[in-house]
Amino acid sequence: MENINLNFIYDITNNLNSSYDINKVIDNLRITFGKYLFTTKFKIYVMDISGNNIYKDIEKNWIILDENCQKLFNNFNEKINETDNKKKYIIMNDNVCEFSTIQNLKLNDKVYIPFKKYGKTFAFLELENIDIKKFENNIIKTFEVVLSQISSAVLNNLLNSQMQINVKFYDAMKNIAKIIENQYELNYIIPIIGEMIDRFIANHLIYVFLKDDNNKYNLLWPLSCKDENIINMLDTVKIEDEYIISKDKKIAIFPLKNENKILGAIVASSNVYPLNEREVTYLLQLANQSSTTIGRANMYSEILKHATMDALTGLNNRRQFEIRLNQEFATAKRKNKKLCCMMTDIDYFKKINDTYGHIAGDIVLKKVASIIESQLREYDTASRYGGEEFCILLPYTTIEEAKFVAERLRKKVESEKIDIQQVYSNQKEIQVTISIGVSEFNEHTILTPKDLYKKADEALYQAKEQGRNRVVLYQNETSHEM
Repeated sequence: MENINLNFIYDITNNLNSSYDINKVIDNLRITFGKYLFTTKFKIYVMDISGNNIYKDIEKNWIILDENCQKLFNNFNEKINETDNKKKYIIMNDNVCEFSTIQNLKLNDKVYIPFKKYGKTFAFLELENIDIKKFENNIIKTFEVVLSQISSAVLNNLLNSQMQINVKFYDAMKNIAKIIENQYELNYIIPIIGEMIDRFIANHLIYVFLKDDNNKYNLLWPLSCKDENIINMLDTVKIEDEYIISKDKKIAIFPLKNENKILGAIVASSNVYPLNEREVTYLLQLANQSSTTIGRANMYSEILKHATMDALTGLNNRRQFEIRLNQEFATAKRKNKKLCCMMTDIDYFKKINDTYGHIAGDIVLKKVASIIESQLREYDTASRYGGEEFCILLPYTTIEEAKFVAERLRKKVESEKIDIQQVYSNQKEIQVTISIGVSEFNEHTILTPKDLYKKADEALYQAKEQGRNRVVLYQNETSHEM
């Protein structure tokens, strides 16, 4: 009998120490419970770490209990402290709940055992189909020791999860602050901010709105928002509001403010999950950091309206590209000379940002820009059009000559190893590829500078559709792959 109890404790201890993966631990516990308690039917429900009464199946963390189950557990919580400490188990039979000891358990009953820390319940163990008649006399006392071990393991898992969330939060804050060092285009910045917050607040959809010149909210990320409740709530936001939240706490709006002016708003929305206090605190800080970043971007963009250089890559910026495009187009038309335009972007660039981070993405952008510059003539014009997209103007160049330049550029980028170890220690180097679309000035089919750029962009689209890492030429209304 003593051996059984010692073996029970040993097996549980060994199981709990065998892995940091809670799912593996629970699989091992099922084997041990089957051996000593003659049941493999059990679940562990944990309370949301912030203190809200929302219990989740720890093994399936994405599943929140339905409302009736939550009310049941909340009812347990209220009554546990009012009962005799000896009757600390909750026994359910035919939906009737009573407090009792495990010795009174019948075969079809469910037993719920609360796990506590500092007198506060943070989880429940649910057991089914326990045949108390099969228990050895002293196994119940040993079970008390086992429960204490399981309780500690569950608490450690919750605290570890929260620590990881805190790390992700500070990483998100740092990355949002870092964006403005190299980026100033809101159309580029906003999706990055939206994706960062969306990954961090996993249970809610995140929307980012900015106000236009008419003081109306425009959705910048993601592509659409069809929830009328969000649109209606946005109209109620005032400058003095830190945030506003719906009665059911499933929608919250965090205004983006700078210099006593509302720039826009970050919205968190869910049909299922209410926001807890910790998530609201995180979102409030993320919104404040985003406000600073967007405010500085607005200031930089005003300054850069009159600048010609892209701050990150050192190439011409979009505004300067448009000026040079008009100039070169007018010259080609007036002198009846050839002019080609190349549009190129980095293949799967979003995946690079998601995998290695946006700072690594900036390193890639700078390296590709450097390669582009090295492959061109002195009188060619290379510009960063936006994001990972580059435009190149090749004066006095036929489309066949431009094809040669584009293919040389594509091969050079493909062969280059880019060092990212300084920002991503798990990997020293990565390689990227580019897709290129090429168009040629033709006074019969390309009538405006914008036409020249658009045809190159259409050819680029075809290059990406055909598998990426290739050059496609636009000729006489038809795109041709090299």
